[in-house]
Amino acid sequence: MDVIAVVIAVLIGYVFGSVSFSTLLVRKKMGIDIRTHGSGNAGATNTLRVGGWRVAMLVLVLDIAKGVVPVLFAPVVVSMVDGGAVVDVAVLCAGLGAVLGHNWPIFFGFRGGKGVATTIGVFLAVLPLSSVLAGCVAIGVLVAVRIVSLASMTFALCVPIAAVLMGEPRYTVVWASVLGALLLARHRSNIIKLWRGTEHRFGARRHRGGQ
Repeated sequence: MDVIAVVIAVLIGYVFGSVSFSTLLVRKKMGIDIRTHGSGNAGATNTLRVGGWRVAMLVLVLDIAKGVVPVLFAPVVVSMVDGGAVVDVAVLCAGLGAVLGHNWPIFFGFRGGKGVATTIGVFLAVLPLSSVLAGCVAIGVLVAVRIVSLASMTFALCVPIAAVLMGEPRYTVVWASVLGALLLARHRSNIIKLWRGTEHRFGARRHRGGQ
């Protein structure tokens, strides 16, 4: 029964995560597929480039929410199936499922985003204090260098470290590390651009013919 409960939790998170708000809202506003414009990423940052700040802010809030909601909702369902025996595990599995759904959404041909906002939502729901500490560091990086991808990766790296410092259980730290590694893997193209010094800075104008 534990296995069934865990599978249910992952599926709940995955279904929530698979709702690609950037794809839906940009398509409604502009009649285009955001995955074929800008960076090609179905997320809030590319929505800002393609659709403007109002739509981008809405996408950001909704993408964070779809990380929070499954984490809160899945344990309720799982407790009905398993009597609450694996609720803690269900929370973590639902969070992982939400990020996987955002990155590879079943409703949109498995072409999603990089999972930053949804990962933030999941971390906030599971590790609120660690997330706030990591967020402060990430914001500092963003202010200093104005590179969103670097700030995002900094956040992903800092949450597990903060979780260790806060004395969180080892399995939770491992789970946070897996989510952080997944976010880093989705940013591999950004890492290459950072190495080459060509990564876009927030607020900088793009030259014609540029990336």
